Amino acid sequence: MPAAEEPWSLLLREAARAVSLSVREALGVAGVTDIRPGDVLLLALLSNGADTIGEIAARLDVSKQAIGKTIDSMVERAFVRRTVDESDRRRVELALTPEGQRAAGIAREARLAAEARLVASIGEEHARAMRAGLREFVAVERGERPTFRFSRWADRA
Repeated sequence: MPAAEEPWSLLLREAARAVSLSVREALGVAGVTDIRPGDVLLLALLSNGADTIGEIAARLDVSKQAIGKTIDSMVERAFVRRTVDESDRRRVELALTPEGQRAAGIAREARLAAEARLVASIGEEHARAMRAGLREFVAVERGERPTFRFSRWADRA
């Protein structure tokens, strides 16, 4: 009897964990040692335009309070700064400090290096198919209409 295949959700979690470990290692080598596992994702979101706790919480599907605690810690460690929006005093904007920008840049380069290692291992065609498949997986789980067809690969089976 064949062994059951690993669930997609576990494989995706392990892939994310492996990249996160590579990123944290690269940060450590660069002397950024005061980084925590949850910080890596927030650095990426902040460096890609997310600028409020509410926006980050919505993207991650977690409470504002949970994100707020991590942001508080990142502010204390000088990776993030908060600024009150003068036109809407209820809105608190977040931005990376110079040290946060440095850490985000190192993290981005480490993620790109991990992707490059994958492409070198499986080839560009398979990597493109994998990326497209992951996008579709997310779309299907969100209830969106699939846009990609795997007929080219299915015909080979």
